[in-house]
Amino acid sequence: MGNSRKLRRSLNAGVVAAGVTGLVAAGLGTAAAAPEGKILSADTPNAVDGSYIVVLNDSLNASAVASKASELAGKFGADVSSTYNTVLDGFSLEVSEAAAKRLAANPAVDYVVQNQRVQAAETQSPTPSWGLDRIDQAELPLDDSYTYNTTADNVTAYIIDTGVDLAHEDFGDRVQPGADFVDGGGDGDDQQGHGTHVAGTVAGSEYGVAKARASFRCGCSTPTARARPPASSRASTSSPRTPRVRPSPT
Repeated sequence: MGNSRKLRRSLNAGVVAAGVTGLVAAGLGTAAAAPEGKILSADTPNAVDGSYIVVLNDSLNASAVASKASELAGKFGADVSSTYNTVLDGFSLEVSEAAAKRLAANPAVDYVVQNQRVQAAETQSPTPSWGLDRIDQAELPLDDSYTYNTTADNVTAYIIDTGVDLAHEDFGDRVQPGADFVDGGGDGDDQQGHGTHVAGTVAGSEYGVAKARASFRCGCSTPTARARPPASSRASTSSPRTPRVRPSPT
């Protein structure tokens, strides 16, 4: 009899212990995950791994930036690389992606952006056209130079116009044949001039905005631009690409 009572007590204790263990495990399984925010400019080709700029909310006093930066970085065992309190209030640091996402969700943080690698700009001077000189500066007078930090080598431009002079020296081997909607020739070669002018503004090595490496496809879309004067008239001009278009019938 005594042994039976002891056995029942042991079994009851085991059931209670198992129940408590199950409740604890269930509680751990449903614990809320730490909130995460979005990292701006993450995973771009020029992103610097593990390096971030944290911009604080405007409500923070500029004199408190350094202390707030140390406080937030310390939560993740990180050191503050730099602090900013002029153009913006914030700081930079090196942490894991997960830590950066948690920082982005902090109420004191406006946003987190991943650091990027940039390249030195190039300058073309003097400029061959007023247009190039004008687009890279907001203030006058013009400085007769065009400064740019990319040649847009990852861009394909589509020129839908009168076609493009495929052999023009400013384009090199970057012109890819497009569609010819005039006579179905398929090469998109320019017989009028305007399309070549537009393509040169976009990607010519001399007059272009996207300099040396942007590739582009051309297409002819204006039938009147392909109309050519009689052979006798063409023979009198020094250039076969001089714009001469027959007027459309009225």
